[in-house]
Amino acid sequence: MDIASAFALETEDWACENTLAERLHELREELDAERTRRIELERKVDELTRQNAELRNAKQSNQKKHYEVSQNVLLVSKADMTVVKLSELLACVYGEGFNNPYRAESSGDSVGLLSFQTARIMMEREKSRKRSPSGYSARISMCHRELQLHPSTSPAHCLVDKLLDHYSLYHDPAFVGLSQSDPAYGTTILELCAALEDTLRRDPALLRLEGPLAVMGDLHGSFPDLYFFIRHFVSFHSMAFTSHKLLFLGDYVDRGPASVEVAVFLLAMKCLAPQSVWLLRGNHEFAEVNSNVKSYGATCLLAQCYTKFGEELGAQVHNALNSVFALLPLAAVVDNAIFCVHGGIPRPHSEMGRTHADLLGLLEHSTFPKLNTFRRRSTDTVFLRAVKELANGLLWADPAQPSQKLDEHGFGPNPVRGEHTYCFGPPALDTFLEETGYQFVIRAHEVKQHGLRLCQHGRVLTVFTSSGYCGGDNAAGAVFLSHGKIRLISCLWEGPEQMNAAAEGGGGGGGLDDSSFSTVSGSFSLDTSRVMGDLFGGSERTSPGRRRR
Repeated sequence: MDIASAFALETEDWACENTLAERLHELREELDAERTRRIELERKVDELTRQNAELRNAKQSNQKKHYEVSQNVLLVSKADMTVVKLSELLACVYGEGFNNPYRAESSGDSVGLLSFQTARIMMEREKSRKRSPSGYSARISMCHRELQLHPSTSPAHCLVDKLLDHYSLYHDPAFVGLSQSDPAYGTTILELCAALEDTLRRDPALLRLEGPLAVMGDLHGSFPDLYFFIRHFVSFHSMAFTSHKLLFLGDYVDRGPASVEVAVFLLAMKCLAPQSVWLLRGNHEFAEVNSNVKSYGATCLLAQCYTKFGEELGAQVHNALNSVFALLPLAAVVDNAIFCVHGGIPRPHSEMGRTHADLLGLLEHSTFPKLNTFRRRSTDTVFLRAVKELANGLLWADPAQPSQKLDEHGFGPNPVRGEHTYCFGPPALDTFLEETGYQFVIRAHEVKQHGLRLCQHGRVLTVFTSSGYCGGDNAAGAVFLSHGKIRLISCLWEGPEQMNAAAEGGGGGGGLDDSSFSTVSGSFSLDTSRVMGDLFGGSERTSPGRRRR
């Protein structure tokens, strides 16, 4: 090769290298520009996310209502209803006694759940109804047949009418439900469960509700207690005339004599008024719990299904009820201010989210699994284990006792409930309320002497709505959320005869009923030290047969 050819070849290689270098430079510039655009897009996404969060928070802030615990407690017996000043109850702690309880007309609280005058009118109306030749059951049955919210759901109407008609005839405090002599009873329950599944599937695991709202805790198969509160909370025996909603915090079955009837009645109400009646899941709404004949004997749901319907149909009813229970929500937030749950607050998990807000957001998501069991298994994925841990906390956790040892996050073991459960103390509650912006936690899960108890600086309220629980003498409690007030309602037993009757009733709820109270009009006695001990976290008496689980 001559010099000219070599020079030409070298020049060509040099030109090719220059072209490649220029192209590489262009590609690098394009890559840099693409990175810049990507960074800009990410910045815009972050900005839009931040603005969206601010708008959502502003919207929730506008919707949030500030709540405080009412300074009145509605103490109820069938002979009288009395609104008592909490300040008057506090005075008795310091030795000033309790002589003349305040009435609603003199308490300055014009938005009371029931004024004294209204209570008197209600009592007179009830007396006139009992004297009516048509009978109380005829009136209540007529209302239910005329005021049908959803005429297509005939199983729900049939069951509501059947239960109300049967119970209103006798008002038996030891009501054990309907007998197995009616062959259509079991098949109607199966139809009700099938009709309700689609409705419950649409509900998220975390509900967002608005007041006014009546909240009730554990019922545990006590139909008389359920009937008592429904009769007072539901206007004219129909949700069509009731301006407030109803929220039940779980544990509808086991330990009481009428588990099937309580569960069926609540499910029928949900079917008739799906936007007014809300049912949360409790730790007894699981097959492994409510079929535990060894622990609960004849009071467990499975045993009662077998007794009423026989083994074959009874197993079908039990499975159908648990299939519906699996679809129930786990928690609810009222007015973006009050967190309602059966057990306790969630414990943050690294796989689910670092904050409580992350956990609650996951509960609201449509993909959150609704499982028949939250028992841990070796084959569970990491995500599924985290889901079960979250659900177990919501259903099983308790407020920690003052002497309980807690970790750095404010949580501790809960040996009373068993393995994989925990309790939460004030530090954990502080974090939960700060991160979520909520003001109170209303939960159930523990029996209280007067059906109510405030703890952890008055920010956690326990509600228990099954009176005479396990042969004890406890009252039934409920809460009414309205006009920024948390109104406490305690339905008290009156007189030793009724308490003895409750204790003799055995392993179920004694129930609140007309026959359980004196019919003589007038004020009733109140042991204020017991009320204060129950409401404000003092020492409680141990009722016979009481068990926490």
